[in-house]
Amino acid sequence: MNLSCIIIDDEPDAVNLVELLIKQSTTWVLKAKCYNALEALAFLKMNQVDFIFLDINMPKLTGMELATLLPPRTKIVFTTAYSEYAVESYSFQTIDYLLKPITLKRFLASVEKIEQHFFKIRAGISAKCRTGSGIYFREIRKNIKEDFIKGHPVF
Repeated sequence: MNLSCIIIDDEPDAVNLVELLIKQSTTWVLKAKCYNALEALAFLKMNQVDFIFLDINMPKLTGMELATLLPPRTKIVFTTAYSEYAVESYSFQTIDYLLKPITLKRFLASVEKIEQHFFKIRAGISAKCRTGSGIYFREIRKNIKEDFIKGHPVF
């Protein structure tokens, strides 16, 4: 699936690991690697991504604080060593919560969850585009059915 993301983490080794896992396991576009929340805010003001990988424990501005500043539709995959923030993280548009150290098995499970999330969203948008106004199409179906019952096929 064609998705774009960024990694926000103050630990270069953690950034490198997530980047490597993305490259080895997906066809996603990694648009940026941000090493603090302020750098990420500046990037996100000028660029759109489908979702972000976000560390929680960072200096100056934590990942949880950053999450409150992001547009409400921003999808997040938290990457952290702290399990105690898991419940709170789901008050945002959280797709997944990865505990460090991130294993390949757990990352692949997250990939599946992320892609399923976006597949459902895109399938919903596609269905809305195909059907347009439900009322309009219900009316057309009603008229076709009435014409058929009356013996006036529309073909």
